[in-house]
Amino acid sequence: MKKVTAITSLAAVFAFYGLIYDGMCDTSSERLVYTEHISYREGEEETLTAASFLDAIDVAMAENETSPETTDFPSEFSLTDLGIITKVKTQGDYGTCWAIAATDSIETQLIENGINNNPDLSEWHMAYFAYRGYKPLMSTEENVFNTGGTNTIAAATLSRWQGMITEDKAPYGTMQSMEPYMQYSSDYKVTDVLNVHPLMSTHVKHSVNFMKELIYNHNAVAAAIYSRPEYYNEFTHAHYVDEDGAGIDHAILIVGWDDNYPKENFRSDRSKPEHNGAWLAKNSWGEDWGDNGYFWISYEDKSFCEAGCYYSVPADTYSTNYQYDEAGWCVSISADANQKNLSGYMANTFTAENDDPITAVAFYTTEDDADYEISVYTGTDPSSRSYSPVNGTLASYTTGSQRYTGYHTVNLEIPVSVKQGDSFSVVVKLTNHESPYCIPMEASAATVSAGFFSSRTYLFHTFAENETDNSYISLDGQTWYLTTNKRYSYSYPEYLGLSAPLKKLRSIVLGNTCLKAFSSPADSVTVPEDPDPPVVTEPAVTTTEPQVTEAITESVTEPAPVTTPAVTSEPPVTSSPAVTEAPPLEEDIFDINKDGKVNSKDLQYLIERLYGTRSGRYSTDLNEDGKTNIIDLILMKERLTGTKLSIDTSN
Repeated sequence: MKKVTAITSLAAVFAFYGLIYDGMCDTSSERLVYTEHISYREGEEETLTAASFLDAIDVAMAENETSPETTDFPSEFSLTDLGIITKVKTQGDYGTCWAIAATDSIETQLIENGINNNPDLSEWHMAYFAYRGYKPLMSTEENVFNTGGTNTIAAATLSRWQGMITEDKAPYGTMQSMEPYMQYSSDYKVTDVLNVHPLMSTHVKHSVNFMKELIYNHNAVAAAIYSRPEYYNEFTHAHYVDEDGAGIDHAILIVGWDDNYPKENFRSDRSKPEHNGAWLAKNSWGEDWGDNGYFWISYEDKSFCEAGCYYSVPADTYSTNYQYDEAGWCVSISADANQKNLSGYMANTFTAENDDPITAVAFYTTEDDADYEISVYTGTDPSSRSYSPVNGTLASYTTGSQRYTGYHTVNLEIPVSVKQGDSFSVVVKLTNHESPYCIPMEASAATVSAGFFSSRTYLFHTFAENETDNSYISLDGQTWYLTTNKRYSYSYPEYLGLSAPLKKLRSIVLGNTCLKAFSSPADSVTVPEDPDPPVVTEPAVTTTEPQVTEAITESVTEPAPVTTPAVTSEPPVTSSPAVTEAPPLEEDIFDINKDGKVNSKDLQYLIERLYGTRSGRYSTDLNEDGKTNIIDLILMKERLTGTKLSIDTSN
């Protein structure tokens, strides 16, 4: 068997990840407290909190993963039988297994979705530009092809639109350096990475049924293990790590399972699993290794973790990537100092680089089954001292949910027309069901000058300290705070589970929110000339205490395989309140903008007034109860649609 030393040089990154998994304990009382947030409202101060990179919240993510839609899976299943797994690669003496596993997952989805029946993508390109070029995630003095990586690093790299390109443009093992112009070359653009987790988190493990659901829905899953020879039976091609805290050093691709794979097939000179059952894994050590390049991993393997699935589309689907978060998802934060609210808002403001319409928004969700609301505003003025990212005209509103934690691209319900030089903002409200840390952020860790870290400088640390872009967060969608260049400090000096050098880590610096906007070529999109204003629900702050619920599984009929990761829904419809006779209202009350007619512009004024983004003297209290609220919006909507006026007078 060829000896491969994959990922071993990434020890520094894994230290951030919390490599010593058995050192994890309940650290929920230890938190990072932000003390430097100053509101644009003069004299007002806010305290926010961030989930630390060894916080128990990351353990909760694994324990409280989304319940599978069914547990009635077949006893064995393999994507190789479907013809959607590409050939076994050979990484040679390079630490590129992470890039190969991610690329293999993308290739499977290209075949599955009918985009390319015989894809061959360049792992070499991704491995190089993860650490080189304009704003790479990190800098390193060593050979980048031996630096190693993770699904999180791959997601950050590919979401910047650095690749994917075809193998013939950057053949494996041929170029030790690449020209800068190649960095943003792409034949396919990654839109989603399901089940990826933040850089500064622990290694996340998953239940057997959760993994089966991913694979059964035709996802080839890039995962990680500890690959030392003492855990491998070369006669049966079976791998089982029986020690807690073994860590990880190798990435592989999970393509199937067998519930009846004999536990006796694992090494006889070590402890064996308690039960039968194993994952079918595709390796990157060539077809002369294992069973034609494949092997089996016990369901009970204690190192198996970090399962990620990749999706991509042809490069010409989108034309421009408006982004500030080149470092990707590093840490999750809460906009609530009390860490009770499960919702939060994030926003970025951008300047249009061309006339291509805005058609999609990309972001991370920090918990399974998270809900989102996307609002795009045009005509914003970020130069104003009293700037709010919602001070323009609401042009598009889209809602939905995402079944899996990770990176997602959502197409807008209504594309947004922009002209070169226009300012626009993208606002996303995220709502979790258990964790208050719902906002994904770039962040840095203070550079450590002792131990292993003395030879490395982490470029994402520099990102956060130097960012000046317009990223904002909010608890209620009305009062906004800049995020960049703000520092969090540890509340407790002694952090359990840290090695001596890591105890010097005392703070992180926030960068930008992880939020992007994509445009599509103008000739490929139809934008309504005079679209009806989007109807949104009244902004609300979720105040439910975070609760941990037990997963409930039940046997249901076998689900049909799905081929798209995005789960979207129509904007919520506000249910009509109890119908009573409406009080008499003057005709001109509905003409809010006083242009002599009642039309969609009046509805737009009322929506903006409800959001707190429009000021001035407007008669927006349509039902004359002394305040402008959701009932006024119902009255206006019914007036415009010609339905009977109705209001709830029971309250």
